[in-house]
Amino acid sequence: MTKITKNTAFFHLIRFPNLVIIAVAQYLAAVYIVFKGDYFGDTLLRKDLFILVLSTIFIAAGGNIINDYFDVKIDGVNKPKKLIIDNYIKRLTALVLHLILTSIGILLGVLLSSKILLICVLASLFLWLYSYQFKRKPLVGNVLISLLTATAVYFPALLNHQFNQMMLFFAVFAFFVSLIREIIKDIEDVKGDGLFACQTLPLLYGMRTTKRIVIGITLLFIGVLLGIGLLSNNTKLLLLCIGTIVALSWFIQKLLPADTKKEFSGLSRCCKWLMLAGVLSMMIL
Repeated sequence: MTKITKNTAFFHLIRFPNLVIIAVAQYLAAVYIVFKGDYFGDTLLRKDLFILVLSTIFIAAGGNIINDYFDVKIDGVNKPKKLIIDNYIKRLTALVLHLILTSIGILLGVLLSSKILLICVLASLFLWLYSYQFKRKPLVGNVLISLLTATAVYFPALLNHQFNQMMLFFAVFAFFVSLIREIIKDIEDVKGDGLFACQTLPLLYGMRTTKRIVIGITLLFIGVLLGIGLLSNNTKLLLLCIGTIVALSWFIQKLLPADTKKEFSGLSRCCKWLMLAGVLSMMIL
């Protein structure tokens, strides 16, 4: 992460690189999967797609801000050098920014359809509830944020008003990778979470049991990938599933001996790279 300054604090607060990845994922999904039969340029210039991506980005940015707003004290312990609210941006300013960005995201949803608008409203509400309460509960917050991640990936398919099996695969992929990473992050942040009475998995059941849970989820993910790959008639999809299984097997091998914050930070980054690889694989399929 680059050095935080007053000029870059806002971009760090909204996690700008992550927003770029969301936008790229949605555009790639639209171009290569949802509207793959259309002319490349026509899809890129679709007004409804542009509005959908903007809506998603604004809501996600607002969610990132409110997450840091409620986690100021915890982040002061877990990552004091990366603390933005209070150090660079006042709490009231952060709250106003959250309300503005989230409102813009919802209003953009009004321009699309009632179904998309409903999802925008629910996503905004769940991001608030996650940051305020669910994040501090065992597994509930992890599952919720993973479902929202999967929804963001599948979102472009709603513009086509048809069920898209391939997009469902990528949504499931995003759900599992996000869920694994969220639990790993809970292990990373156990020190600060413990000081403020959070009830995350590692605090309730210990690191060893939490690692077993992560391994169990990873093995379930591998099983799902095997099923999808074997039942699919798409050779490229089968190869993608095999490649992901190899990566997940390596991940489990690294997770087993891990016991330091640095090691878990590395595993968290591995999940981010796996997610990015999954996004880019849309071009291949």
